[in-house]
Amino acid sequence: MRTPPNHQAIQVYAADYGFDLALARLSFCGRVRMSKARTNQIIVAALFALGLSSCSHFPDTVDIDLVASSVRPIPNPVYVGDKVMFNFVVSNAGPHSVKGGTYDVELFLGTNLISFDYDTSDILAGGSVPYSMADGYFNWQPTNTGRYHYRLVVGRTTLKERTKTNNVLEGQIDVRP
Repeated sequence: MRTPPNHQAIQVYAADYGFDLALARLSFCGRVRMSKARTNQIIVAALFALGLSSCSHFPDTVDIDLVASSVRPIPNPVYVGDKVMFNFVVSNAGPHSVKGGTYDVELFLGTNLISFDYDTSDILAGGSVPYSMADGYFNWQPTNTGRYHYRLVVGRTTLKERTKTNNVLEGQIDVRP
């Protein structure tokens, strides 16, 4: 295919998600010859420059809203000596999906970090991700009675959200004798 004078043509055939280039051809008035690797570099740069990389369903905007939704100790009620597992849920109240790895999840009991996820999963718009421990594992075993404070923290300071006021959920657990 010959390119009309003073025009540039980019022809890209891509596999899944649009960036696995299977075949690319770039010509400038039929006079420029480049290696396949250099051609691919230019095409990828052109795609980003044209804004085509924003076709992903993970926006860079503030149209996401992570929520620390719930924390539930198991067993409930909790007695001294119980092996306590915490089930908790992180939700996305925004209209766009949240890309995994762009947020963190931490659960504190008092000042102790007892559970975390720094390699988080994607959350679809309106969806949620439940957290728990595998059978036979637990987060905490109380040795005294009393009231204990927990705090579930979701997010990362660099993550842009509609609001961050719902990123922390706090509560109390009463341990019985």
